[in-house]
Amino acid sequence: MKRLGIILCFVFITSSSFSQETPPETSQIPRTENVDEMVHAQQKADLDVQKAREEAIKKEAEILYEQGELNARLDEMEKKKKAKEKLLASLDAHYQENDKEIERLQKRLEEQRGAADEIAGSVRGIAQDLGLALRQSIVSGEIPDRQKMLDPLSSETEFPSLEKIEKMSELIFDEISRNGKITTTNLAFIDRCVW
Repeated sequence: MKRLGIILCFVFITSSSFSQETPPETSQIPRTENVDEMVHAQQKADLDVQKAREEAIKKEAEILYEQGELNARLDEMEKKKKAKEKLLASLDAHYQENDKEIERLQKRLEEQRGAADEIAGSVRGIAQDLGLALRQSIVSGEIPDRQKMLDPLSSETEFPSLEKIEKMSELIFDEISRNGKITTTNLAFIDRCVW
């Protein structure tokens, strides 16, 4: 009897497990509503994928177009940069040439300034010597104050003008000419006093 109870129990457990494992046949057949929804969802997904591909192709075309424009602008800017660099190099070379020319002219100016100072010094020395000679000249008695014309030349710190140099040379030749002639003149003479 005990065996019979165990067998019945086993049969009962087995039969109930078989009934749970096999679903009824109505649940294995899909409903048409679910199929239509799935087909519709698949079509929508396919359209979304197609739309996304088209947008991706469009974006890629736009990016390629913009990249082409940017490359063209970059090439143009590179050309301008090279032209500016060439101009800069040319201007730099011109600047260097001008700098050398300025240096050469300044050197020449210093040389000429040295020569001019030498000439001015010589003219001042001659004017001072001539002024002393005119003060001591016998002819100066007839023409007093001739040496006053030489005062600006002997004290001038700037280069003497050509006009002043010409007047000094005329005065020298006048002195030479008058000293070469014999003339008589009546002048007041103060005898020296002997004490």
